[in-house]
Amino acid sequence: MKKVFIIFLNILFSLNIYSQTVYFGNTTYQNNIICNIKNNYIYKGNSCYQSDIIAYFDGKYLYRGNSKYKCDILLTYSNQKIYKGCSTYLNDILANYKNYQLYEGNTNYKIKILYTIRNNKVYKFDSPYSSDILFTTSGYVHPLILYFILLNIL
Repeated sequence: MKKVFIIFLNILFSLNIYSQTVYFGNTTYQNNIICNIKNNYIYKGNSCYQSDIIAYFDGKYLYRGNSKYKCDILLTYSNQKIYKGCSTYLNDILANYKNYQLYEGNTNYKIKILYTIRNNKVYKFDSPYSSDILFTTSGYVHPLILYFILLNIL
């Protein structure tokens, strides 16, 4: 019985991760949808059509469009750091993720905070104000995907 319950929780958790919606600002209105994330694909708006795929994320790499080729890797996530392309070199660090905050470059300085995640809301810098909410998510969204949205869609 315990094994069945654990399997059920794993299935429920995986469904929650692989089907998320990201909205502009502090609302969850249909017309404020930035992108849809389903089965590791990031779609434009509320679409789930293959022609509307923006990127593919496999847990470590973010690929351009529908591609899964190494030459189409846009970003890499490793050791809570975001690197450009397929690199994991120190000079290629774009951002550092720690304690629900994303820092510019390889720093943990408060003045270098790009965004903070609190209760499925992504705030500009370290702001606690609702007027500084960049995105609202329907659940957990990987920091790499949020970074990609921050730089490429907004």
